[in-house]
Parts: sequence; C-alpha cells; structure tokens
Amino acid sequence: MEEWSVVHKVSILGFLGAALFGATASKTHFCIMGSISDWINMGSRVRFRAWVLSIGIAILGAQGMHHLGWLDLGGSIYLGANFGLAGFLIGGVLFGMGMTLGAGCGQRTLVRVGGGNLKSLLVLIVMAITAYASLRGLLAIVRIEVFDALAIDLGARDIADQGIGTLLAHFTDTSAATVSRIVALVLGPGAVWYAFKDRDFRASYDNLLAGTVIGLLVVGAWYVTGVIGNDDFEPVMIEAITFVAPTGNTLNYFMTWTGSEINFGIAVVLGMIVGLVELQCAVVGELSDLGDAFGNLDQSYQTSSVTSSKSTYGFKAATYGASYNDQQDECDCNAIIVCATNKGEKDI
Repeated sequence: MEEWSVVHKVSILGFLGAALFGATASKTHFCIMGSISDWINMGSRVRFRAWVLSIGIAILGAQGMHHLGWLDLGGSIYLGANFGLAGFLIGGVLFGMGMTLGAGCGQRTLVRVGGGNLKSLLVLIVMAITAYASLRGLLAIVRIEVFDALAIDLGARDIADQGIGTLLAHFTDTSAATVSRIVALVLGPGAVWYAFKDRDFRASYDNLLAGTVIGLLVVGAWYVTGVIGNDDFEPVMIEAITFVAPTGNTLNYFMTWTGSEINFGIAVVLGMIVGLVELQCAVVGELSDLGDAFGNLDQSYQTSSVTSSKSTYGFKAATYGASYNDQQDECDCNAIIVCATNKGEKDI
C-alpha cells in the first residue's frame, strides 16, 4: 500500500478537525457576531466569554509549541514584515458589514450551509468568488496597487515582523523572545480568567464546551500544519483555521479538479460542511426514532360499566363503560425525511 503524502495527511486531519469544529459550533451556537449581538442587545456576555476562552487556549497552545521549538510561527503569513494597517481597518469594516448582512462570518456561514440554509449557500458562493478574485482575480489589482502600497514596511525600520512581542521589544529595546513569552503569559491566562470569572458562564455547559473544544482545535491546526506538515521535501504552509480565503480556493479546486491539489484550508471547508450534514442527519434520526416510539404506543383502552343497587329497590349509582381502539393513522408515519448514506438513501 502506497504511503500517504504529507499534504494528504495534513488535509485528512484538517478535515476531521473541521468536522468536529462544525458539529461543536452547531450544537453550542458558537458565533462571534451572535456573541457581540447578545452583549449589545441583551447585556449578556456568556457567549462572548466562550469566544474569549477559545482565544486564550489558542494563545497558550500555539505560543507554548513555538517557545518549546516544536514549530516556527514566524513562518506563517500572519507575521510578515509588511504591516497593512489600511487594509486591516478598511477590510475590518467591510467584513463587519458583510457579516451583519450575511447573518454571520465565514465560520457561521459554513455551519448554516451544513444545516441546509439556502441563504447561507448563496452567501458562501458570493464570498468564495470575491475571496478568490481578491487573491488572484480582478480585485487583486486593487489589493496590490492600493492596500499593499499603503502598507508599512517594518523591515525598513529593523523590525522583523508584526508580532505583538516583536513590536514591544523594538520600542523597549529588549529581547523579542522574552517579551513574546511575557505577552503570551499575560494574554492567554488573562483570557481564560476573564471567561471563568463569570458564574453564568461557568454554569453554561454549551459555552464551556464551545470555548474549550474550538480553542484546542486551533492549537491542533497549528500542530498539524507546523509539525506534521514540516517536511523537507513536501513542506506545508503553516496556518491555523481560517475560512474566507479557503472558500475561494475550494471553489477553484472544484472548477480545476484535475489541475489542483487539495490543501489544509480546502479540507477544513469541506469538513465543516460534511460535519454539519452528518450531525443534522443524526439529530433528525434520533428525533424521528422518538416520534416513532410515541407513534407505536397502543393507546387502546376499555372500561366496564359499574352499577350499585339499593337493598330495597332500584340503583344507587351507575356508570357506563367505554372503549377506544387505536388504529394507525398518518400521524404515526414518520418516514418523510431522507438522508443520503454510503449505502444509498435511507428513510428516517
């Protein structure tokens, strides 16, 4: 049997992790925009704390592996010396507007698509086309000629990258490695403490599950691409879990199948959708089984009449008997939903 290549190992692990991500996000309603809406509209920061918890776990895990020498975060695209401040600001505003109009960010859109939401499918298609156009299409001209031209070249200022620790070390004239450790030890535990200090959050099983699992999955993504994918002959780009650019690459992958190769980001997009579809079928199947159980209950009954006679003449009391014969009707039939399985179609 031929051994899998590094890119295929990384992709299958990304697929499995994303399937778990999607199932967790669907069950717990993990959503960045939703957490902010809860805070603003209802004054509740419980879901927001789940988001912060995932950030804290991700910081501790990723920075811990970096400082232990397991992986080099400096090789990721996020820590380049080209600081695109204008792109961050304008892109952030546009992303927030699109997230509001589309009822969720890229992650939530994939979750909704996996659940069968047609509006989110349209949002996903438009997002994928726009993302790929920004990477390699017509919009790439605007990105390169406008936003890249406005970017700040940190290398010209003797700053290696745009990491928080590197920037603070430059202005304080201290060691970047030491400052990065201090920043990680402040932000990581600080985020975890902020999440757990709230009693309502500690009592919320779903939000505890969401923050913990998704934070660990981000750490796992860094490990898969930075450790398992660190091969001398088949190097894989080190990255975490992202959704916008990978949706564009996934669309291109389907259109140019024979000339393209799967990667970690594409596998994550596919895993999110497949994980949600499987979860949906599992939930619908369980509910259908429950409905069948109630439908199969025989509710037939029969009671006899009872009379009580006086000692002299006549009746003191009498009740009539009653009966009901339960027969199958349309409410007892739940075989109306069909889920695709590897054995064809299965009625649920």
